[in-house]
This record gives sequence, structure tokens and C-alpha cells, in this order.
Amino acid sequence: MNRPRLPNGIRELEYAPETYATLQTAGVSVFRWPEGYSTEAALFASVPAAQIPALLSIACEWRSADSVDSRIRNVSGNQYTLQSCQEGFVDSMRSVLGKCAGDGKWFKDIEPAETALRQVVAPVWAQTNALFTGPVNQLWQWISPPPPNNTVQ
Repeated sequence: MNRPRLPNGIRELEYAPETYATLQTAGVSVFRWPEGYSTEAALFASVPAAQIPALLSIACEWRSADSVDSRIRNVSGNQYTLQSCQEGFVDSMRSVLGKCAGDGKWFKDIEPAETALRQVVAPVWAQTNALFTGPVNQLWQWISPPPPNNTVQ
């Protein structure tokens, strides 16, 4: 199957629900975030609140504090700032930060993504919402090798 080429400005590929149903019927495994969530939106929606400042610090190291702050202000209509998100995080900030992270490509490169997952998310995996962990766990189960065949021939 050829993967469709994405037009400029389109970051993620989505198919019609019927396509996913056809794939499932055909036995094709599809691992994806729930409808409406990018990787970054799922990440910010799911990690414990105490981890948000660490994710923002990684974004600032990679993109600069000014850039991160500007994006947060812009997306939130000046309702939130980098400082308010770091020092006074509330759950209503999650969707804004997810959109900012996706649009700003805070974790699109390997280094910041790996740092975020290894240092921030992995230590609290058990406390992270299934919105994020569910598809990842399903993928791990799918790629895990089957148990060895212990039958003697």
C-alpha cells in the first residue's frame, strides 16, 4: 500500500472512519491516538500535573523560552504564559499546551522527544493517563516476540 503524500501544512495523516473499519476487518493493526489528539496533545493531556514544568523546560531548551512563551500566549489568547503554566498549572492549560507543542514542534525531533519520554514520562508511566499509555502499550504488545515454542520435535 502506498502511503499518501501529505500536502504542505498537514502534519498528521487521518483516514475516514470507514477506512479504519476496513483495515480492522482485514486484520491490519492500527495504532493511533483517540480522535482529535496529536502525540503532543495526548502527552500533555495525560501526564501527571507535576510533570508539566519538566516538559516545558525541555521545550524551552530546544526552542527557547521566548518562543515557547510566545506560542502559549498566542494560542491561549494571552490567557496563559510560560510562567503561569510552570508555576500555577491547572488542568485547563492541558489542551493549550498540547496544541502549542504540536504547532511549535517542541518534541518532533528525536533528542527532545527521547528526553521527554525517558526523563519525564517513563518515571511516572503508571500514573500517566491511558489516553497516552494505551496506544503505546498496545504497540509494545504487538511487537513483543511470542513466547518460545517449547515443544520438542
